[in-house]
Formats: sequence, structure tokens, C-alpha cells
Amino acid sequence: AVRWLERLTAIDPYAADAHESLARLLMRMGRYRRAATRYEVLCLLEPSEPAYWEGLALACDRAGEPERARRAARRAVTLEPASPVRRLLAGSASMPASSAPSRVRPERDR
Repeated sequence: AVRWLERLTAIDPYAADAHESLARLLMRMGRYRRAATRYEVLCLLEPSEPAYWEGLALACDRAGEPERARRAARRAVTLEPASPVRRLLAGSASMPASSAPSRVRPERDR
């Protein structure tokens, strides 16, 4: 599925649905840095979509990049003040996977 979605995004780099599906799949697989790259693309394609900034914040947090996670979380909270990634700004060490936004649902690590 990853290869297919990567091909699809290469063919149509503006296909937000394909990037989102790939980012979510990579999150479920524990490939957080790769997921963050896809969320960055989504944030460029649709900068006013808080779920993409939330996904970027979560992916960066899980990848061990707290500053990058906080920057994305700040943007998400600006767009959606009730965003669950607010906790990253309050100094929480990490966001649990269960607090993912509705459009971004990573599974817990196994």
C-alpha cells in the first residue's frame, strides 16, 4: 500500500487524499519522520486545515522532534483553538496516540 500511495503522489503531487492516506499509514507503521514529511506537504497544499497541522505535530512529537512538533502545534491551535495538540504547547513530553484529531488516527505502537 505504501508503494502504491507513493506512486500516486508522484503522479499527482496535489492529491491531498493520497498524501493523507500515506501519512496515516506511515503513522500506523511507526514511520513518524516519513509521516511528518507527508504532513508537511499537506500543510503546504491546504494550510488552513488544522487536522494536517495536528498530524504534523503528532508525527514530529513521535519522531522525537519536540521543537518542530511545537511549531506545528502552535499553527494547529491558531486554526483550531480546541485542538488536542494544545498539550504539546503546555510542555507535555508527548501526545498519546489516542488524542489524535478525528482526521488523523495513528494507532498505538505495538
